Amino acid sequence: MSFSHGLRTLPFLVLAASTLLLVSPRGATAASLSGADLPIGGISVDLGFARVEAVGGSFVEEILAGFRPVGISGGLEGGEIDLADEAIVFEFAEPSVVTALALGNLFVAGEHDDAENERALVRVDYAGGGSAEFVLTVTGATSASFSGPGSVANLSPALFASAGAFVVSAPFGSSALDSLTLVAIGPAVPSDMRNNDYGFLSLDLVVIPEPGTVALVGVGLAGLARAARRRPPRALD
Repeated sequence: MSFSHGLRTLPFLVLAASTLLLVSPRGATAASLSGADLPIGGISVDLGFARVEAVGGSFVEEILAGFRPVGISGGLEGGEIDLADEAIVFEFAEPSVVTALALGNLFVAGEHDDAENERALVRVDYAGGGSAEFVLTVTGATSASFSGPGSVANLSPALFASAGAFVVSAPFGSSALDSLTLVAIGPAVPSDMRNNDYGFLSLDLVVIPEPGTVALVGVGLAGLARAARRRPPRALD
């Protein structure tokens, strides 16, 4: 997992990222950012490839089991993204394909006074037009489900002494985005006000510099899938 902005991606996503680079005639660029790149106490930062804004307060960092999730000050649960109209918004300078999204402070029911397994709501605006919402839901101490096409891995258990950290690889498939927003999801009732609050850990992406290359991203990934299907099965040792 990359925890500073630069030309890095998750190790198991390098192949996908390199495929994106190959299919772009002008050369796509891998980039990443983490909570360490956000101005704690501030409300926005321009990283060149992306502008990140805190909505409803300023950026606040917590430290949990070696992880540093970033949320929003104040609200129902200070330091996390909660239901008090809080959000973290990522606006990309160029159409970008997200290869990994990591979130923390997501716990199972009974931990940190949570009445239910916590969820995180992710809203996206596609580069080709349109928008969608996806939900990451904790299902166990080391498991979670994602409503989009991506696969989920646990980075730290969703238990009291841990960070409740999960990473979703290729969360939106090969679709390029204009923006991504992290918000909380209801219900907004007093007994559940601590539920479904969480923090941002990191984001890995591939920046597509020319609008005309966005369509090629899917073609490149489809070609990779076809090649994998044609590969003869390996003999067992």
